[in-house]
Amino acid sequence: MTAAAATANNSAATPTDPLDVLEDFGDKWNPMVVREVRRMLKSPSFGVSYILLTLACLAAAYLFTLDPSFTSETDDRGSVFCQVFLGLLTIPVMIVVPLSLFSSASQEHTEYTLEMLSVTTLRTEQLIWGFSWCGVAHAGVYFCSLGPYICFGYLLGGVGLFQIIAGILCVASMGIAAGIWGLMLGACSKGPISRNIFGGLSVLGGLGLAVLTMSLNGLFFSPIGESAWEGILCVLAVQVPACFLMFGIARQQLLLNDPYMKPYRVVLDADGNVSHFAHRFNAPYDRVPELHGIQPSVQPAPPIQTTTLKGVEENEVKAE
Repeated sequence: MTAAAATANNSAATPTDPLDVLEDFGDKWNPMVVREVRRMLKSPSFGVSYILLTLACLAAAYLFTLDPSFTSETDDRGSVFCQVFLGLLTIPVMIVVPLSLFSSASQEHTEYTLEMLSVTTLRTEQLIWGFSWCGVAHAGVYFCSLGPYICFGYLLGGVGLFQIIAGILCVASMGIAAGIWGLMLGACSKGPISRNIFGGLSVLGGLGLAVLTMSLNGLFFSPIGESAWEGILCVLAVQVPACFLMFGIARQQLLLNDPYMKPYRVVLDADGNVSHFAHRFNAPYDRVPELHGIQPSVQPAPPIQTTTLKGVEENEVKAE
């Protein structure tokens, strides 16, 4: 048995480490998720917002304990407690997470990394879902930080489990809409001016959804909370198609075009007819195919003249 065969048998007999499998799972599943989560955890906005949310929750809990009316046995203290903390959760979910997605998506255009990603093996679905799963992970950290306070509010009494689940689902559904809104605006930002305008629209949209979420939670934790499902279904009937539309726009703006497979794009005139072909990114082609006699917009490069050794000797003889 040779040394190479012995090494192969030993490697086959050695069991694979589960930690190595888990470590490589992210890159095999979607490398964009790994990249965006690392970028999110290292960003100052995540650390500052998480610390501010924790301090706000501690301050609210401390103020509740100092309130004499809250320490007495009342029927609605658990409902008020949960409503306040869900309101605190709404702020980072509706503002910080969409702004983070907006910044990540806009950087693909401003830093010209979308063209570099187009020549890799990544697909457009991996890119867009990488941003989406990063937003889910970002919001999930905030939800986990509010878990103990929500459980404590349930133990206080005066609030049902159904109301708490409905309030959490309301914040989650509106958070998804806010995240897709920020992702779409970031994907449409292709310059400094549009980035500033769309950034302001992302904040305004997040504030509007935050106010709407707090209002819906007020209905859930009110005495008529069980009969408020009709209004919630009307909101979802508008929200779900809007989310699909915004997600489709974001995907179209972040579409990865492989210059090796699609080196040109078709340009149409005012009548909808094909006018010419334009080069896409840094396509390695010097000729654009012609269609029905239409001349390309870029003139083909002149052919490269090859010189052989025999041709060099003939030229030297002629020169002599």
